[in-house]
Amino acid sequence: MGGEENYSELMRKYPERWVANVAKKVVGIGRSMSEAEKEAHKNTGVDIKNTPIGYLRLT
Repeated sequence: MGGEENYSELMRKYPERWVANVAKKVVGIGRSMSEAEKEAHKNTGVDIKNTPIGYLRLT
């Protein structure tokens, strides 16, 4: 799945949410960035400073 298709799928699954990714896998979801960071750290043990996080906004 290409980047654009993957983004569309993430928007469908997690609208209006912050989503954290590690190794191309969703590891944290939240209504706030800090909520997604905390979940990502809990699920992976990865330092949240090194976790890509983006907001998925419906357009």
